[in-house]
Amino acid sequence: MSAYTRSYARAIVEAAPKGYDFAAFLEGTSAVARALATDRRLREFFTAPSIAKPPKERALEALGQKVGLDAFGLRFLRVVLQHGRLTHLTEILAAAREELDRSGGVVPAHVTVASAIGPEEEKRLAEALGRSLGGSIRLDVAVDERILGGFVARVRSRIIDASVASAIERFKERSKETAGA
Repeated sequence: MSAYTRSYARAIVEAAPKGYDFAAFLEGTSAVARALATDRRLREFFTAPSIAKPPKERALEALGQKVGLDAFGLRFLRVVLQHGRLTHLTEILAAAREELDRSGGVVPAHVTVASAIGPEEEKRLAEALGRSLGGSIRLDVAVDERILGGFVARVRSRIIDASVASAIERFKERSKETAGA
């Protein structure tokens, strides 16, 4: 992550109004970032040096309004555009998420499950990990059928393997040890 992405992230956290809804901000700005990443015409429009900034500002504001961004979110997008960093919006938002987590005492956890889980299961898992590790947890969930069931969580440098695949492997190892005794 580059130095300027961290600068933008700190600025977002420090400049936001007290009690600001960062979840809505990240959801809206991430939707704009996805649109820029997936729509070739949008990307070409915003990166074309031959197109003046005012039409780009109007288009970006329309995009932001379409995804429900508030005045703060729209101002943020204008600043990013004015400084030529719009193509780096995804990186800036990742840094903002990290800064928000750090400032709020939230620990990110990468969790792998065997099949997709719903919001309620995700919430329960985050709460259980938070109780176990002592803190608030934000989950990044991935699916890998090879773990068969349960989950594998990576929180900072700690790995919690509660997968069925690992339990089977441990059972095999113990069976070999007792068979050889």
